Amino acid sequence: MCNTKRCAMLDADFISKLYCTHIDETNRMIFRVLDIPDLNFVCHEQTKIELSRHNQSAFQWLETNPQITVYSDRDLIQLMINIFGESAYAYYSGMLRRSCNIFSSGFYVQYYSSLDAYLTGSWGNCDLNQFVSVISSCDGVVGTDNNLGEIKLYTMAQILDICGTENLFLFCSDDKKARTILSNQTNVDCVGAIASFYLAKNYLHMSKEEAQEFFDSWMRFHRNTNGQQDFRVLSVSGYQMEKINGQDIFDKIYNDEFELMKNGFLHRKT
Repeated sequence: MCNTKRCAMLDADFISKLYCTHIDETNRMIFRVLDIPDLNFVCHEQTKIELSRHNQSAFQWLETNPQITVYSDRDLIQLMINIFGESAYAYYSGMLRRSCNIFSSGFYVQYYSSLDAYLTGSWGNCDLNQFVSVISSCDGVVGTDNNLGEIKLYTMAQILDICGTENLFLFCSDDKKARTILSNQTNVDCVGAIASFYLAKNYLHMSKEEAQEFFDSWMRFHRNTNGQQDFRVLSVSGYQMEKINGQDIFDKIYNDEFELMKNGFLHRKT
């Protein structure tokens, strides 16, 4: 199991964007993020699957990276079995339901009702292999590009929390609704991808000159991918989002004009 004090979970979007942000092939932003001290980095097996579909280079890097522990559903359920015994199966289904509800109240019933049917039919005598097989079948029905990666990560967050991890961080994509709900309901602090430059300044003590080289790459990636030059941050009020030019955000980070909120967004101080 990961370090019970501080654990950072990585989602596929975060890994992919920061892998593509680089000074050269040997100096990528994701490499630097992994140097943040006193953090154990983990991801879910689904993260690997999604990277393999969208960014083969990042997937191959993750496959061979010893700094990141990859958990399968089986691994996570086994962690709970070690602590809660037979009750672990019901705990898991409840956590999975909460994760599904972040996206839609009917998502769990639509895709995972057979998991509840298995629990009912097992009469409190579940088999781990069969349970994982049912989950896998349900996942197959969910299909691709349907929030499965996020659902698996949020379920993992709940499991690591209940198993004793004291400080959980989610380095994640830009889904505002999901991040806000997760950070409000669980012991998780989120970090959006662009906020990695806040971490670079405040936790890696990266100079502005070096960070600028990475940020130039970040901006090229977004311009070339979708023409994006502006990014959303929380306004001074803290209740509304506003768009700011990427370079302005970077300069304000290094001028200490932002703070990082629990939901992973940068918040303008003034």
